[in-house]
Amino acid sequence: MSTTLLDRTPEPELESTPRKKPLLTFRGVCWIVMAIVVFLILYPLVRTALGMLGIGTDAAQLGQMWATFWQRSTLTMTVNTVLAVGIAGIGALAAGALFAWANERTDARLGFAARSLPLIPMFIPSIAAAVGWVFLASSNAGLLNVLIRNVLGTVGIEMTEGPLNIHSWPGLIFAYFLFLTPYAYLTISSGLQSLDPALEEASRSSGASAFTTFRRVTLPSLRPSLAASVLLIATMGFALFSIPLVIGTPAGIDVLPVEIVHMVAHEYPSNKPQSVDR
Repeated sequence: MSTTLLDRTPEPELESTPRKKPLLTFRGVCWIVMAIVVFLILYPLVRTALGMLGIGTDAAQLGQMWATFWQRSTLTMTVNTVLAVGIAGIGALAAGALFAWANERTDARLGFAARSLPLIPMFIPSIAAAVGWVFLASSNAGLLNVLIRNVLGTVGIEMTEGPLNIHSWPGLIFAYFLFLTPYAYLTISSGLQSLDPALEEASRSSGASAFTTFRRVTLPSLRPSLAASVLLIATMGFALFSIPLVIGTPAGIDVLPVEIVHMVAHEYPSNKPQSVDR
């Protein structure tokens, strides 16, 4: 005897027991860690800003801070630092993007060699890289300069120094450029890896040119990676000490990180108490 749908008795629904939420989820741990990191970053910055505005300091200390900030030497060092990091950072961003595009979006690759080549400057200590370039490209005794002068001497061109000079603005910017390129490459390469190539292929299949695809598909998707790259380049560039010390100081190019270290090492604390004869 066949049973109809109406004759079927509905099965009793199982009562779902409510799950107990954990007291501290993974998201909560992330928020707590982020709050601690933000506090550790913002607290000294806020204290410094309040001190520059005179809040929490007396008038004498405020006058000393403003006088130091508006000194001609301080402004010159600030401009030098911005120029060196800015010009080298733009070049590093372009070179890192080119390497990342070649490795992730073209067939012009050499496997592990192509991926590790842009990262080599990151594995060399900055002080060792700076000293190495001094040995290679110093104006008088640099190995590259000696080799170039010997080759030019065979064709009748005699030179006593140069033609390369690492202790100069081009040499300093070149050293910054080599140091900053790996950081741009890493962030842009990771952004290209997370971008689905099918989106670009769909754009090209729809009749868009390569430039239009780059402008309307690739570039908007890479904006977070580009912003992170710019932030990382600026942070590492303004914090760099060894390269401007070894290359920039002999050339008379003073930058803020070197001056800050010199002041802390030789003049800290600024107001030393006078010794009292007992």
